[in-house]
Amino acid sequence: MNVYVNQMLTIWKKIPVWVWLLLPILTKTIVYATNRILHADEAALALNIMALDWRQLTGVLDFEQAAPLGFLYVTELITLLFGTSEYALRLFPFLCGIAACVLLYKLCGYLLPKAIPIVMLWFAVNNFFNRYSTEFKQYSVDLMCAILLMIVTYKIIIQKQYRWLSWWTLIGIVAVWFSHASVIVIAGTGISIVIIAAYEKAWRHVLISIFAC
Repeated sequence: MNVYVNQMLTIWKKIPVWVWLLLPILTKTIVYATNRILHADEAALALNIMALDWRQLTGVLDFEQAAPLGFLYVTELITLLFGTSEYALRLFPFLCGIAACVLLYKLCGYLLPKAIPIVMLWFAVNNFFNRYSTEFKQYSVDLMCAILLMIVTYKIIIQKQYRWLSWWTLIGIVAVWFSHASVIVIAGTGISIVIIAAYEKAWRHVLISIFAC
């Protein structure tokens, strides 16, 4: 048994790190390529995209739907260019899901490089991540924005690169137009930045952080 485990660990260590990044990208691409039919919630949001114009999308959506305006506008543009097929409707969430894979890989490299294989393998086989990354809803955009904000916060808090505050502010301003959940992440990371900066008596950065929040 120990010999078998040792052999598996040896093989595991020989796998190039970049392979673990490709795994979740591959699984999400396969799920996207299956082109499954829209479920009820996706279809309801799709009807809004097809029936409402740019101005009407800024108001209350029909069928008890809600989505960030940026998400709706990007999808509206995609449907004008490529039509209203399932592929077109899910293109933006799919691309954001792929971006989330790259960002998660980067975040793991900062926090715990040795955990990259486990985290990326889990991200590749988890059905929820694969489905929501290829679903016509804003969930993969939520995930992408959250990870991106966490990476920038890591650079500010852990690496003490306070020049990234401007990037954190810019990303936060853009993220709220594409992700409702990003408001929670912005609040959490912003409070963390203020607390750490105050603890280290970096008062100028505290004021900048408060202003950015």
